[in-house]
Amino acid sequence: MKTNLTLPLDADLIREAKVLAAKQGTSVSRLLTDQLAALVRRDKGYERAKRRALTRMDHGFDLGWTPSVLRGELHERSANPAYGAGHGIARIGGYQPKASQSSPQKPPSNPPKIGKSSRKK
Repeated sequence: MKTNLTLPLDADLIREAKVLAAKQGTSVSRLLTDQLAALVRRDKGYERAKRRALTRMDHGFDLGWTPSVLRGELHERSANPAYGAGHGIARIGGYQPKASQSSPQKPPSNPPKIGKSSRKK
């Protein structure tokens, strides 16, 4: 069912719309109808995509991942002196924290000389 719609529009806008419609070989009425239909389709598509995304977020994805170590095992390892107290989680992945240095490193006693005298001929 088609129904007419009356819109108050600026005279200059109507004139430019008539020129645009003529360039496209259609009427102003058809031009506006097509544009409004495109806007409605785009909005409906957005709403469908939004609902799909929210549904996926609610249900989640099964990526087939299973943890290699259970959380309880991590806590047991961190408390076990054989694994190093307090470092159980870091050590499981192969990461070894660097040992702290008690004193800063000393520069080399004989640093290499830079300049003309150190060049080989």
